[in-house]
Order: sequence, then structure tokens, then C-alpha cells
Amino acid sequence: EKEKYVINPLIGEYDDPVNQRQNYLSVPISKKGNLLIYGSQGSGKSMLITTLIYSIIKNHSPEEVNIYLLDFESETLKAFEKAPQIGDVILSYDNEKIDSLTRSLYKEIENRKKKFSSFGGTYESFIEESDEKLPNIIITISNYAAFSELYPDKEDEMNYLTREGAKYGIYFIITASTPNAVRYKMMQNFSQMLVL
Repeated sequence: EKEKYVINPLIGEYDDPVNQRQNYLSVPISKKGNLLIYGSQGSGKSMLITTLIYSIIKNHSPEEVNIYLLDFESETLKAFEKAPQIGDVILSYDNEKIDSLTRSLYKEIENRKKKFSSFGGTYESFIEESDEKLPNIIITISNYAAFSELYPDKEDEMNYLTREGAKYGIYFIITASTPNAVRYKMMQNFSQMLVL
């Protein structure tokens, strides 16, 4: 069941042989927050990211969700750039776009902090109680190791954004090849992890 403003993308089916049943598998981003996907080369990270994004844009309007895709891998995420929910597709050499995005995310968090303070301080309570509606914002970084290598000065900013964003409806989905690609301090801001 699709719920407005609740991001819970369908990513496939799971098999439960003990109970002789199959069911749908989804990733509860709105309920559980940021998602970190680990997987070596060829494990299916790109397919999973593509499935997640497709499911989100298929089930939610641009009024419900805005997505920013940072593709530091195969640049296949450009396939989504014409979808109305996609704010931008940023590639590894787009320095100005990355600076602009991080600045606007800082401003958005401050703006939402002020707006949400009268409504319990969270995105969920704001959507339920306020007449005004704001979209969820999802930032996907494909190949975080390459991102942090090219933009080491953004490490502290990313730590802040991943820590503060989730309660204000700003979520991160990050892929990495190895566990040490994401520093422990930032890894603590991810309540969901998938290992392929």
C-alpha cells in the first residue's frame, strides 16, 4: 500500500521457506532513515540503486519527493534525469553543483528546523499536523569512496547532513565497496545497512 509522503520503496520479493511463503521486500526509508549499501564490484549495487529510485519515482509525485543523484560510478543514473522528481544528476567533475547542493541542504535543514518546531520537531508530525506540505529530499551517492577521495573537504559536511537530515525529511542512500569507505563517525548516522 502506497502512503503519501512515506518513502518505502519496493525492491523485490523475499522467500521464507520455513513458513512456506513469499512476500514483498521494501526499504522503509521514512520510518528508519538513511540507508548504506555495501557490495563489491559486480554484486548488484547499481541494480539495487536503480530499483530503489524507480520504485520511489513510480509511487511518489514531485510534491512528495525530490531526489538528487550523485553518480561517482558508472554514470548510469543519468537515465533518470528527465523524471520530474529528480532535482539533478551530479557527476564526479561537477564541483560547483556539489557545492551548491551542500549549501542548499544546510539552508533547508535550518528552514525546516524553524518550521517544524511548532509541530513536534519532526517531518512526520509536520506532514500530519500542518496545512503546508514539504517534499522528502533523498540524496543518493553512488560510490562514496570516490566521492570522499575527490571531495575530502566535504567529509564534515556530509557527517552533519546525514546526522541532522533524517528528522527533517532529508535522507541519504549511499553505496560503498568496502566497510572502511565510510568513516565510523558517519556510519553511525545510518540506521539501515544492506550487504550484497
